[in-house]
Amino acid sequence: MGFMRRAAPLLFVAFTSCLEFGTHGGSWHTIGPLAKSSEELLSVGREVLKKEGFSVEIDDEPNRTLITKWRTRLNPHWRDGRRDKIEVRVEDVDGGLRVITLRSIREVNEESHLPMDPTKASWYSAGGDEELALRVELMIKMRIQKPTADQ
Repeated sequence: MGFMRRAAPLLFVAFTSCLEFGTHGGSWHTIGPLAKSSEELLSVGREVLKKEGFSVEIDDEPNRTLITKWRTRLNPHWRDGRRDKIEVRVEDVDGGLRVITLRSIREVNEESHLPMDPTKASWYSAGGDEELALRVELMIKMRIQKPTADQ
């Protein structure tokens, strides 16, 4: 009994550290491999993010990364307010091909007294919105497969 009482705080810290470590974004989704240029894939990513209602905050073409601004939805109920962003990367794979990896990042508003006041919001990581990430993934796949005028 004495061992469990002494070990419980350590186990709690270890467990909560693992939870916090894993909540810095949603699962990565991969599209490809694709025989398209990085520029073309980033252009498709920009187009899809815009159609999904996001504004791109970081457009780092040399590192082939797009990160959107936060899309915020406040709510009068505690922890129902949230904000989301999307991260898109283009990476090289064998044979001169490329893949697109993407994920969503979600935070919830922990402010309980004034949850509708954006200046009082207190944001905490809540993993990602897998439904949003899957929707963006599907839209990118459909846009990549869309025939162009010269085909």
